[in-house]
Amino acid sequence: MAARFCENCGDPVSADEVFCEKCGNRIEQASGGQTSPPPAYQAQPPVATQQPKQTKNPIVAALLSLLICGVGQMYNGQWKKGIVLLVGVIILAYLIGIFAIVVTLFAIYDAYTTANKINNGEQVKDLF
Repeated sequence: MAARFCENCGDPVSADEVFCEKCGNRIEQASGGQTSPPPAYQAQPPVATQQPKQTKNPIVAALLSLLICGVGQMYNGQWKKGIVLLVGVIILAYLIGIFAIVVTLFAIYDAYTTANKINNGEQVKDLF
């Protein structure tokens, strides 16, 4: 005996079933149901299951970036951006640190030489 299919959803049904187990559609006994699936159901690819949507807390992301620059981006899954920001901040802090040391050394030298000029009676101009 040929297999029957639900006219509504295309699910195979046995000869003695009155209702489709999948969709609940009443199977017509007089017509005997269909012997092949309806055309709309014959070549359907399997339905891909969706992954549950991940959520990120924006406050946590912001606080992480406040504590350590780039970690908020890593929390959000943007690893490359987070690493670039973290390395950039480290380099910038190093450069500013060096710049601060250079400015401090210049200030020490300038204060020393200016004091000597004043002590020697030389006229000193203020640059600012």
